[in-house]
Amino acid sequence: MFEKGDQSLGLSFNGNLEIYCSKEIKIQGIIGSCTSLEEKGPAVSSAVIGQGNTTAWKICGLDKTTSFTVFFNVSPTDLSNPQGTANPQLYLQFLTSYQNPEGQLRVRATTVTRKWVDSKANFEELVEGFDQEAAAVIMARLTSLKMEMEGEFDATRWIDGSLLPLCSKFGDYRKDDPNSSTLNPSFSIFQQFMFHLMGSQFVQEFYQLLQAPQKEAQCVVHKRYPVPRLVVCDQGDSQERFLLARLSGSYTSPQTTNTDNTSLEAGRGVLRYWV
Repeated sequence: MFEKGDQSLGLSFNGNLEIYCSKEIKIQGIIGSCTSLEEKGPAVSSAVIGQGNTTAWKICGLDKTTSFTVFFNVSPTDLSNPQGTANPQLYLQFLTSYQNPEGQLRVRATTVTRKWVDSKANFEELVEGFDQEAAAVIMARLTSLKMEMEGEFDATRWIDGSLLPLCSKFGDYRKDDPNSSTLNPSFSIFQQFMFHLMGSQFVQEFYQLLQAPQKEAQCVVHKRYPVPRLVVCDQGDSQERFLLARLSGSYTSPQTTNTDNTSLEAGRGVLRYWV
């Protein structure tokens, strides 16, 4: 699909991704380098994650490393198979169309079918189907999305809170005995993945990177005597006037800069009177 050749770099362009699924499954959204085509339908979920409210997305460029994370949820009211039916099936179909370097239009259909599993009757079968590596990647991408979209998002607290329902449902423990907590082997590595994710550069160092210039400036200021005044000028804040101001009194900025200081308009008439 993406093999390199003499006349190409293994890239494809102008791609579209469409998802079709059983009526019991709703599409919440997708995380990746794509944009929504706003294709509404019965498979669209009201709970949106990433690029949601659609069943089709536009992909400008694709190669063999392109990957997406799609979120689904199950609508209990739309379950068509009555309880007791042997091996009821569900399906997911991913229809990808793109243009290869030679200008030819290609379409690839990937269909996945699985059977429904009752978590109460077939608990072990449900646990054995858990992919720890894939779940860790999904959690990492979802955490990155929340850090980007939510300003006051505490990634460490959210990841830690997401592990509590998992451990309480699939773990064994005795009340008031923290050392008795054990997880099924199918989940044993997942909690280690989450521990390293909370301490990784994806969660911790991004915020620290934003704070590093201010900390360095504070250290430089405290080493000088007399201690100079340090002003942090953020765009859109009242302190940005220190960057917009000029030494020339004849210069006036065409832009209005809002400040926290008292307006001088009220006292201008008094000054003119005394002059």
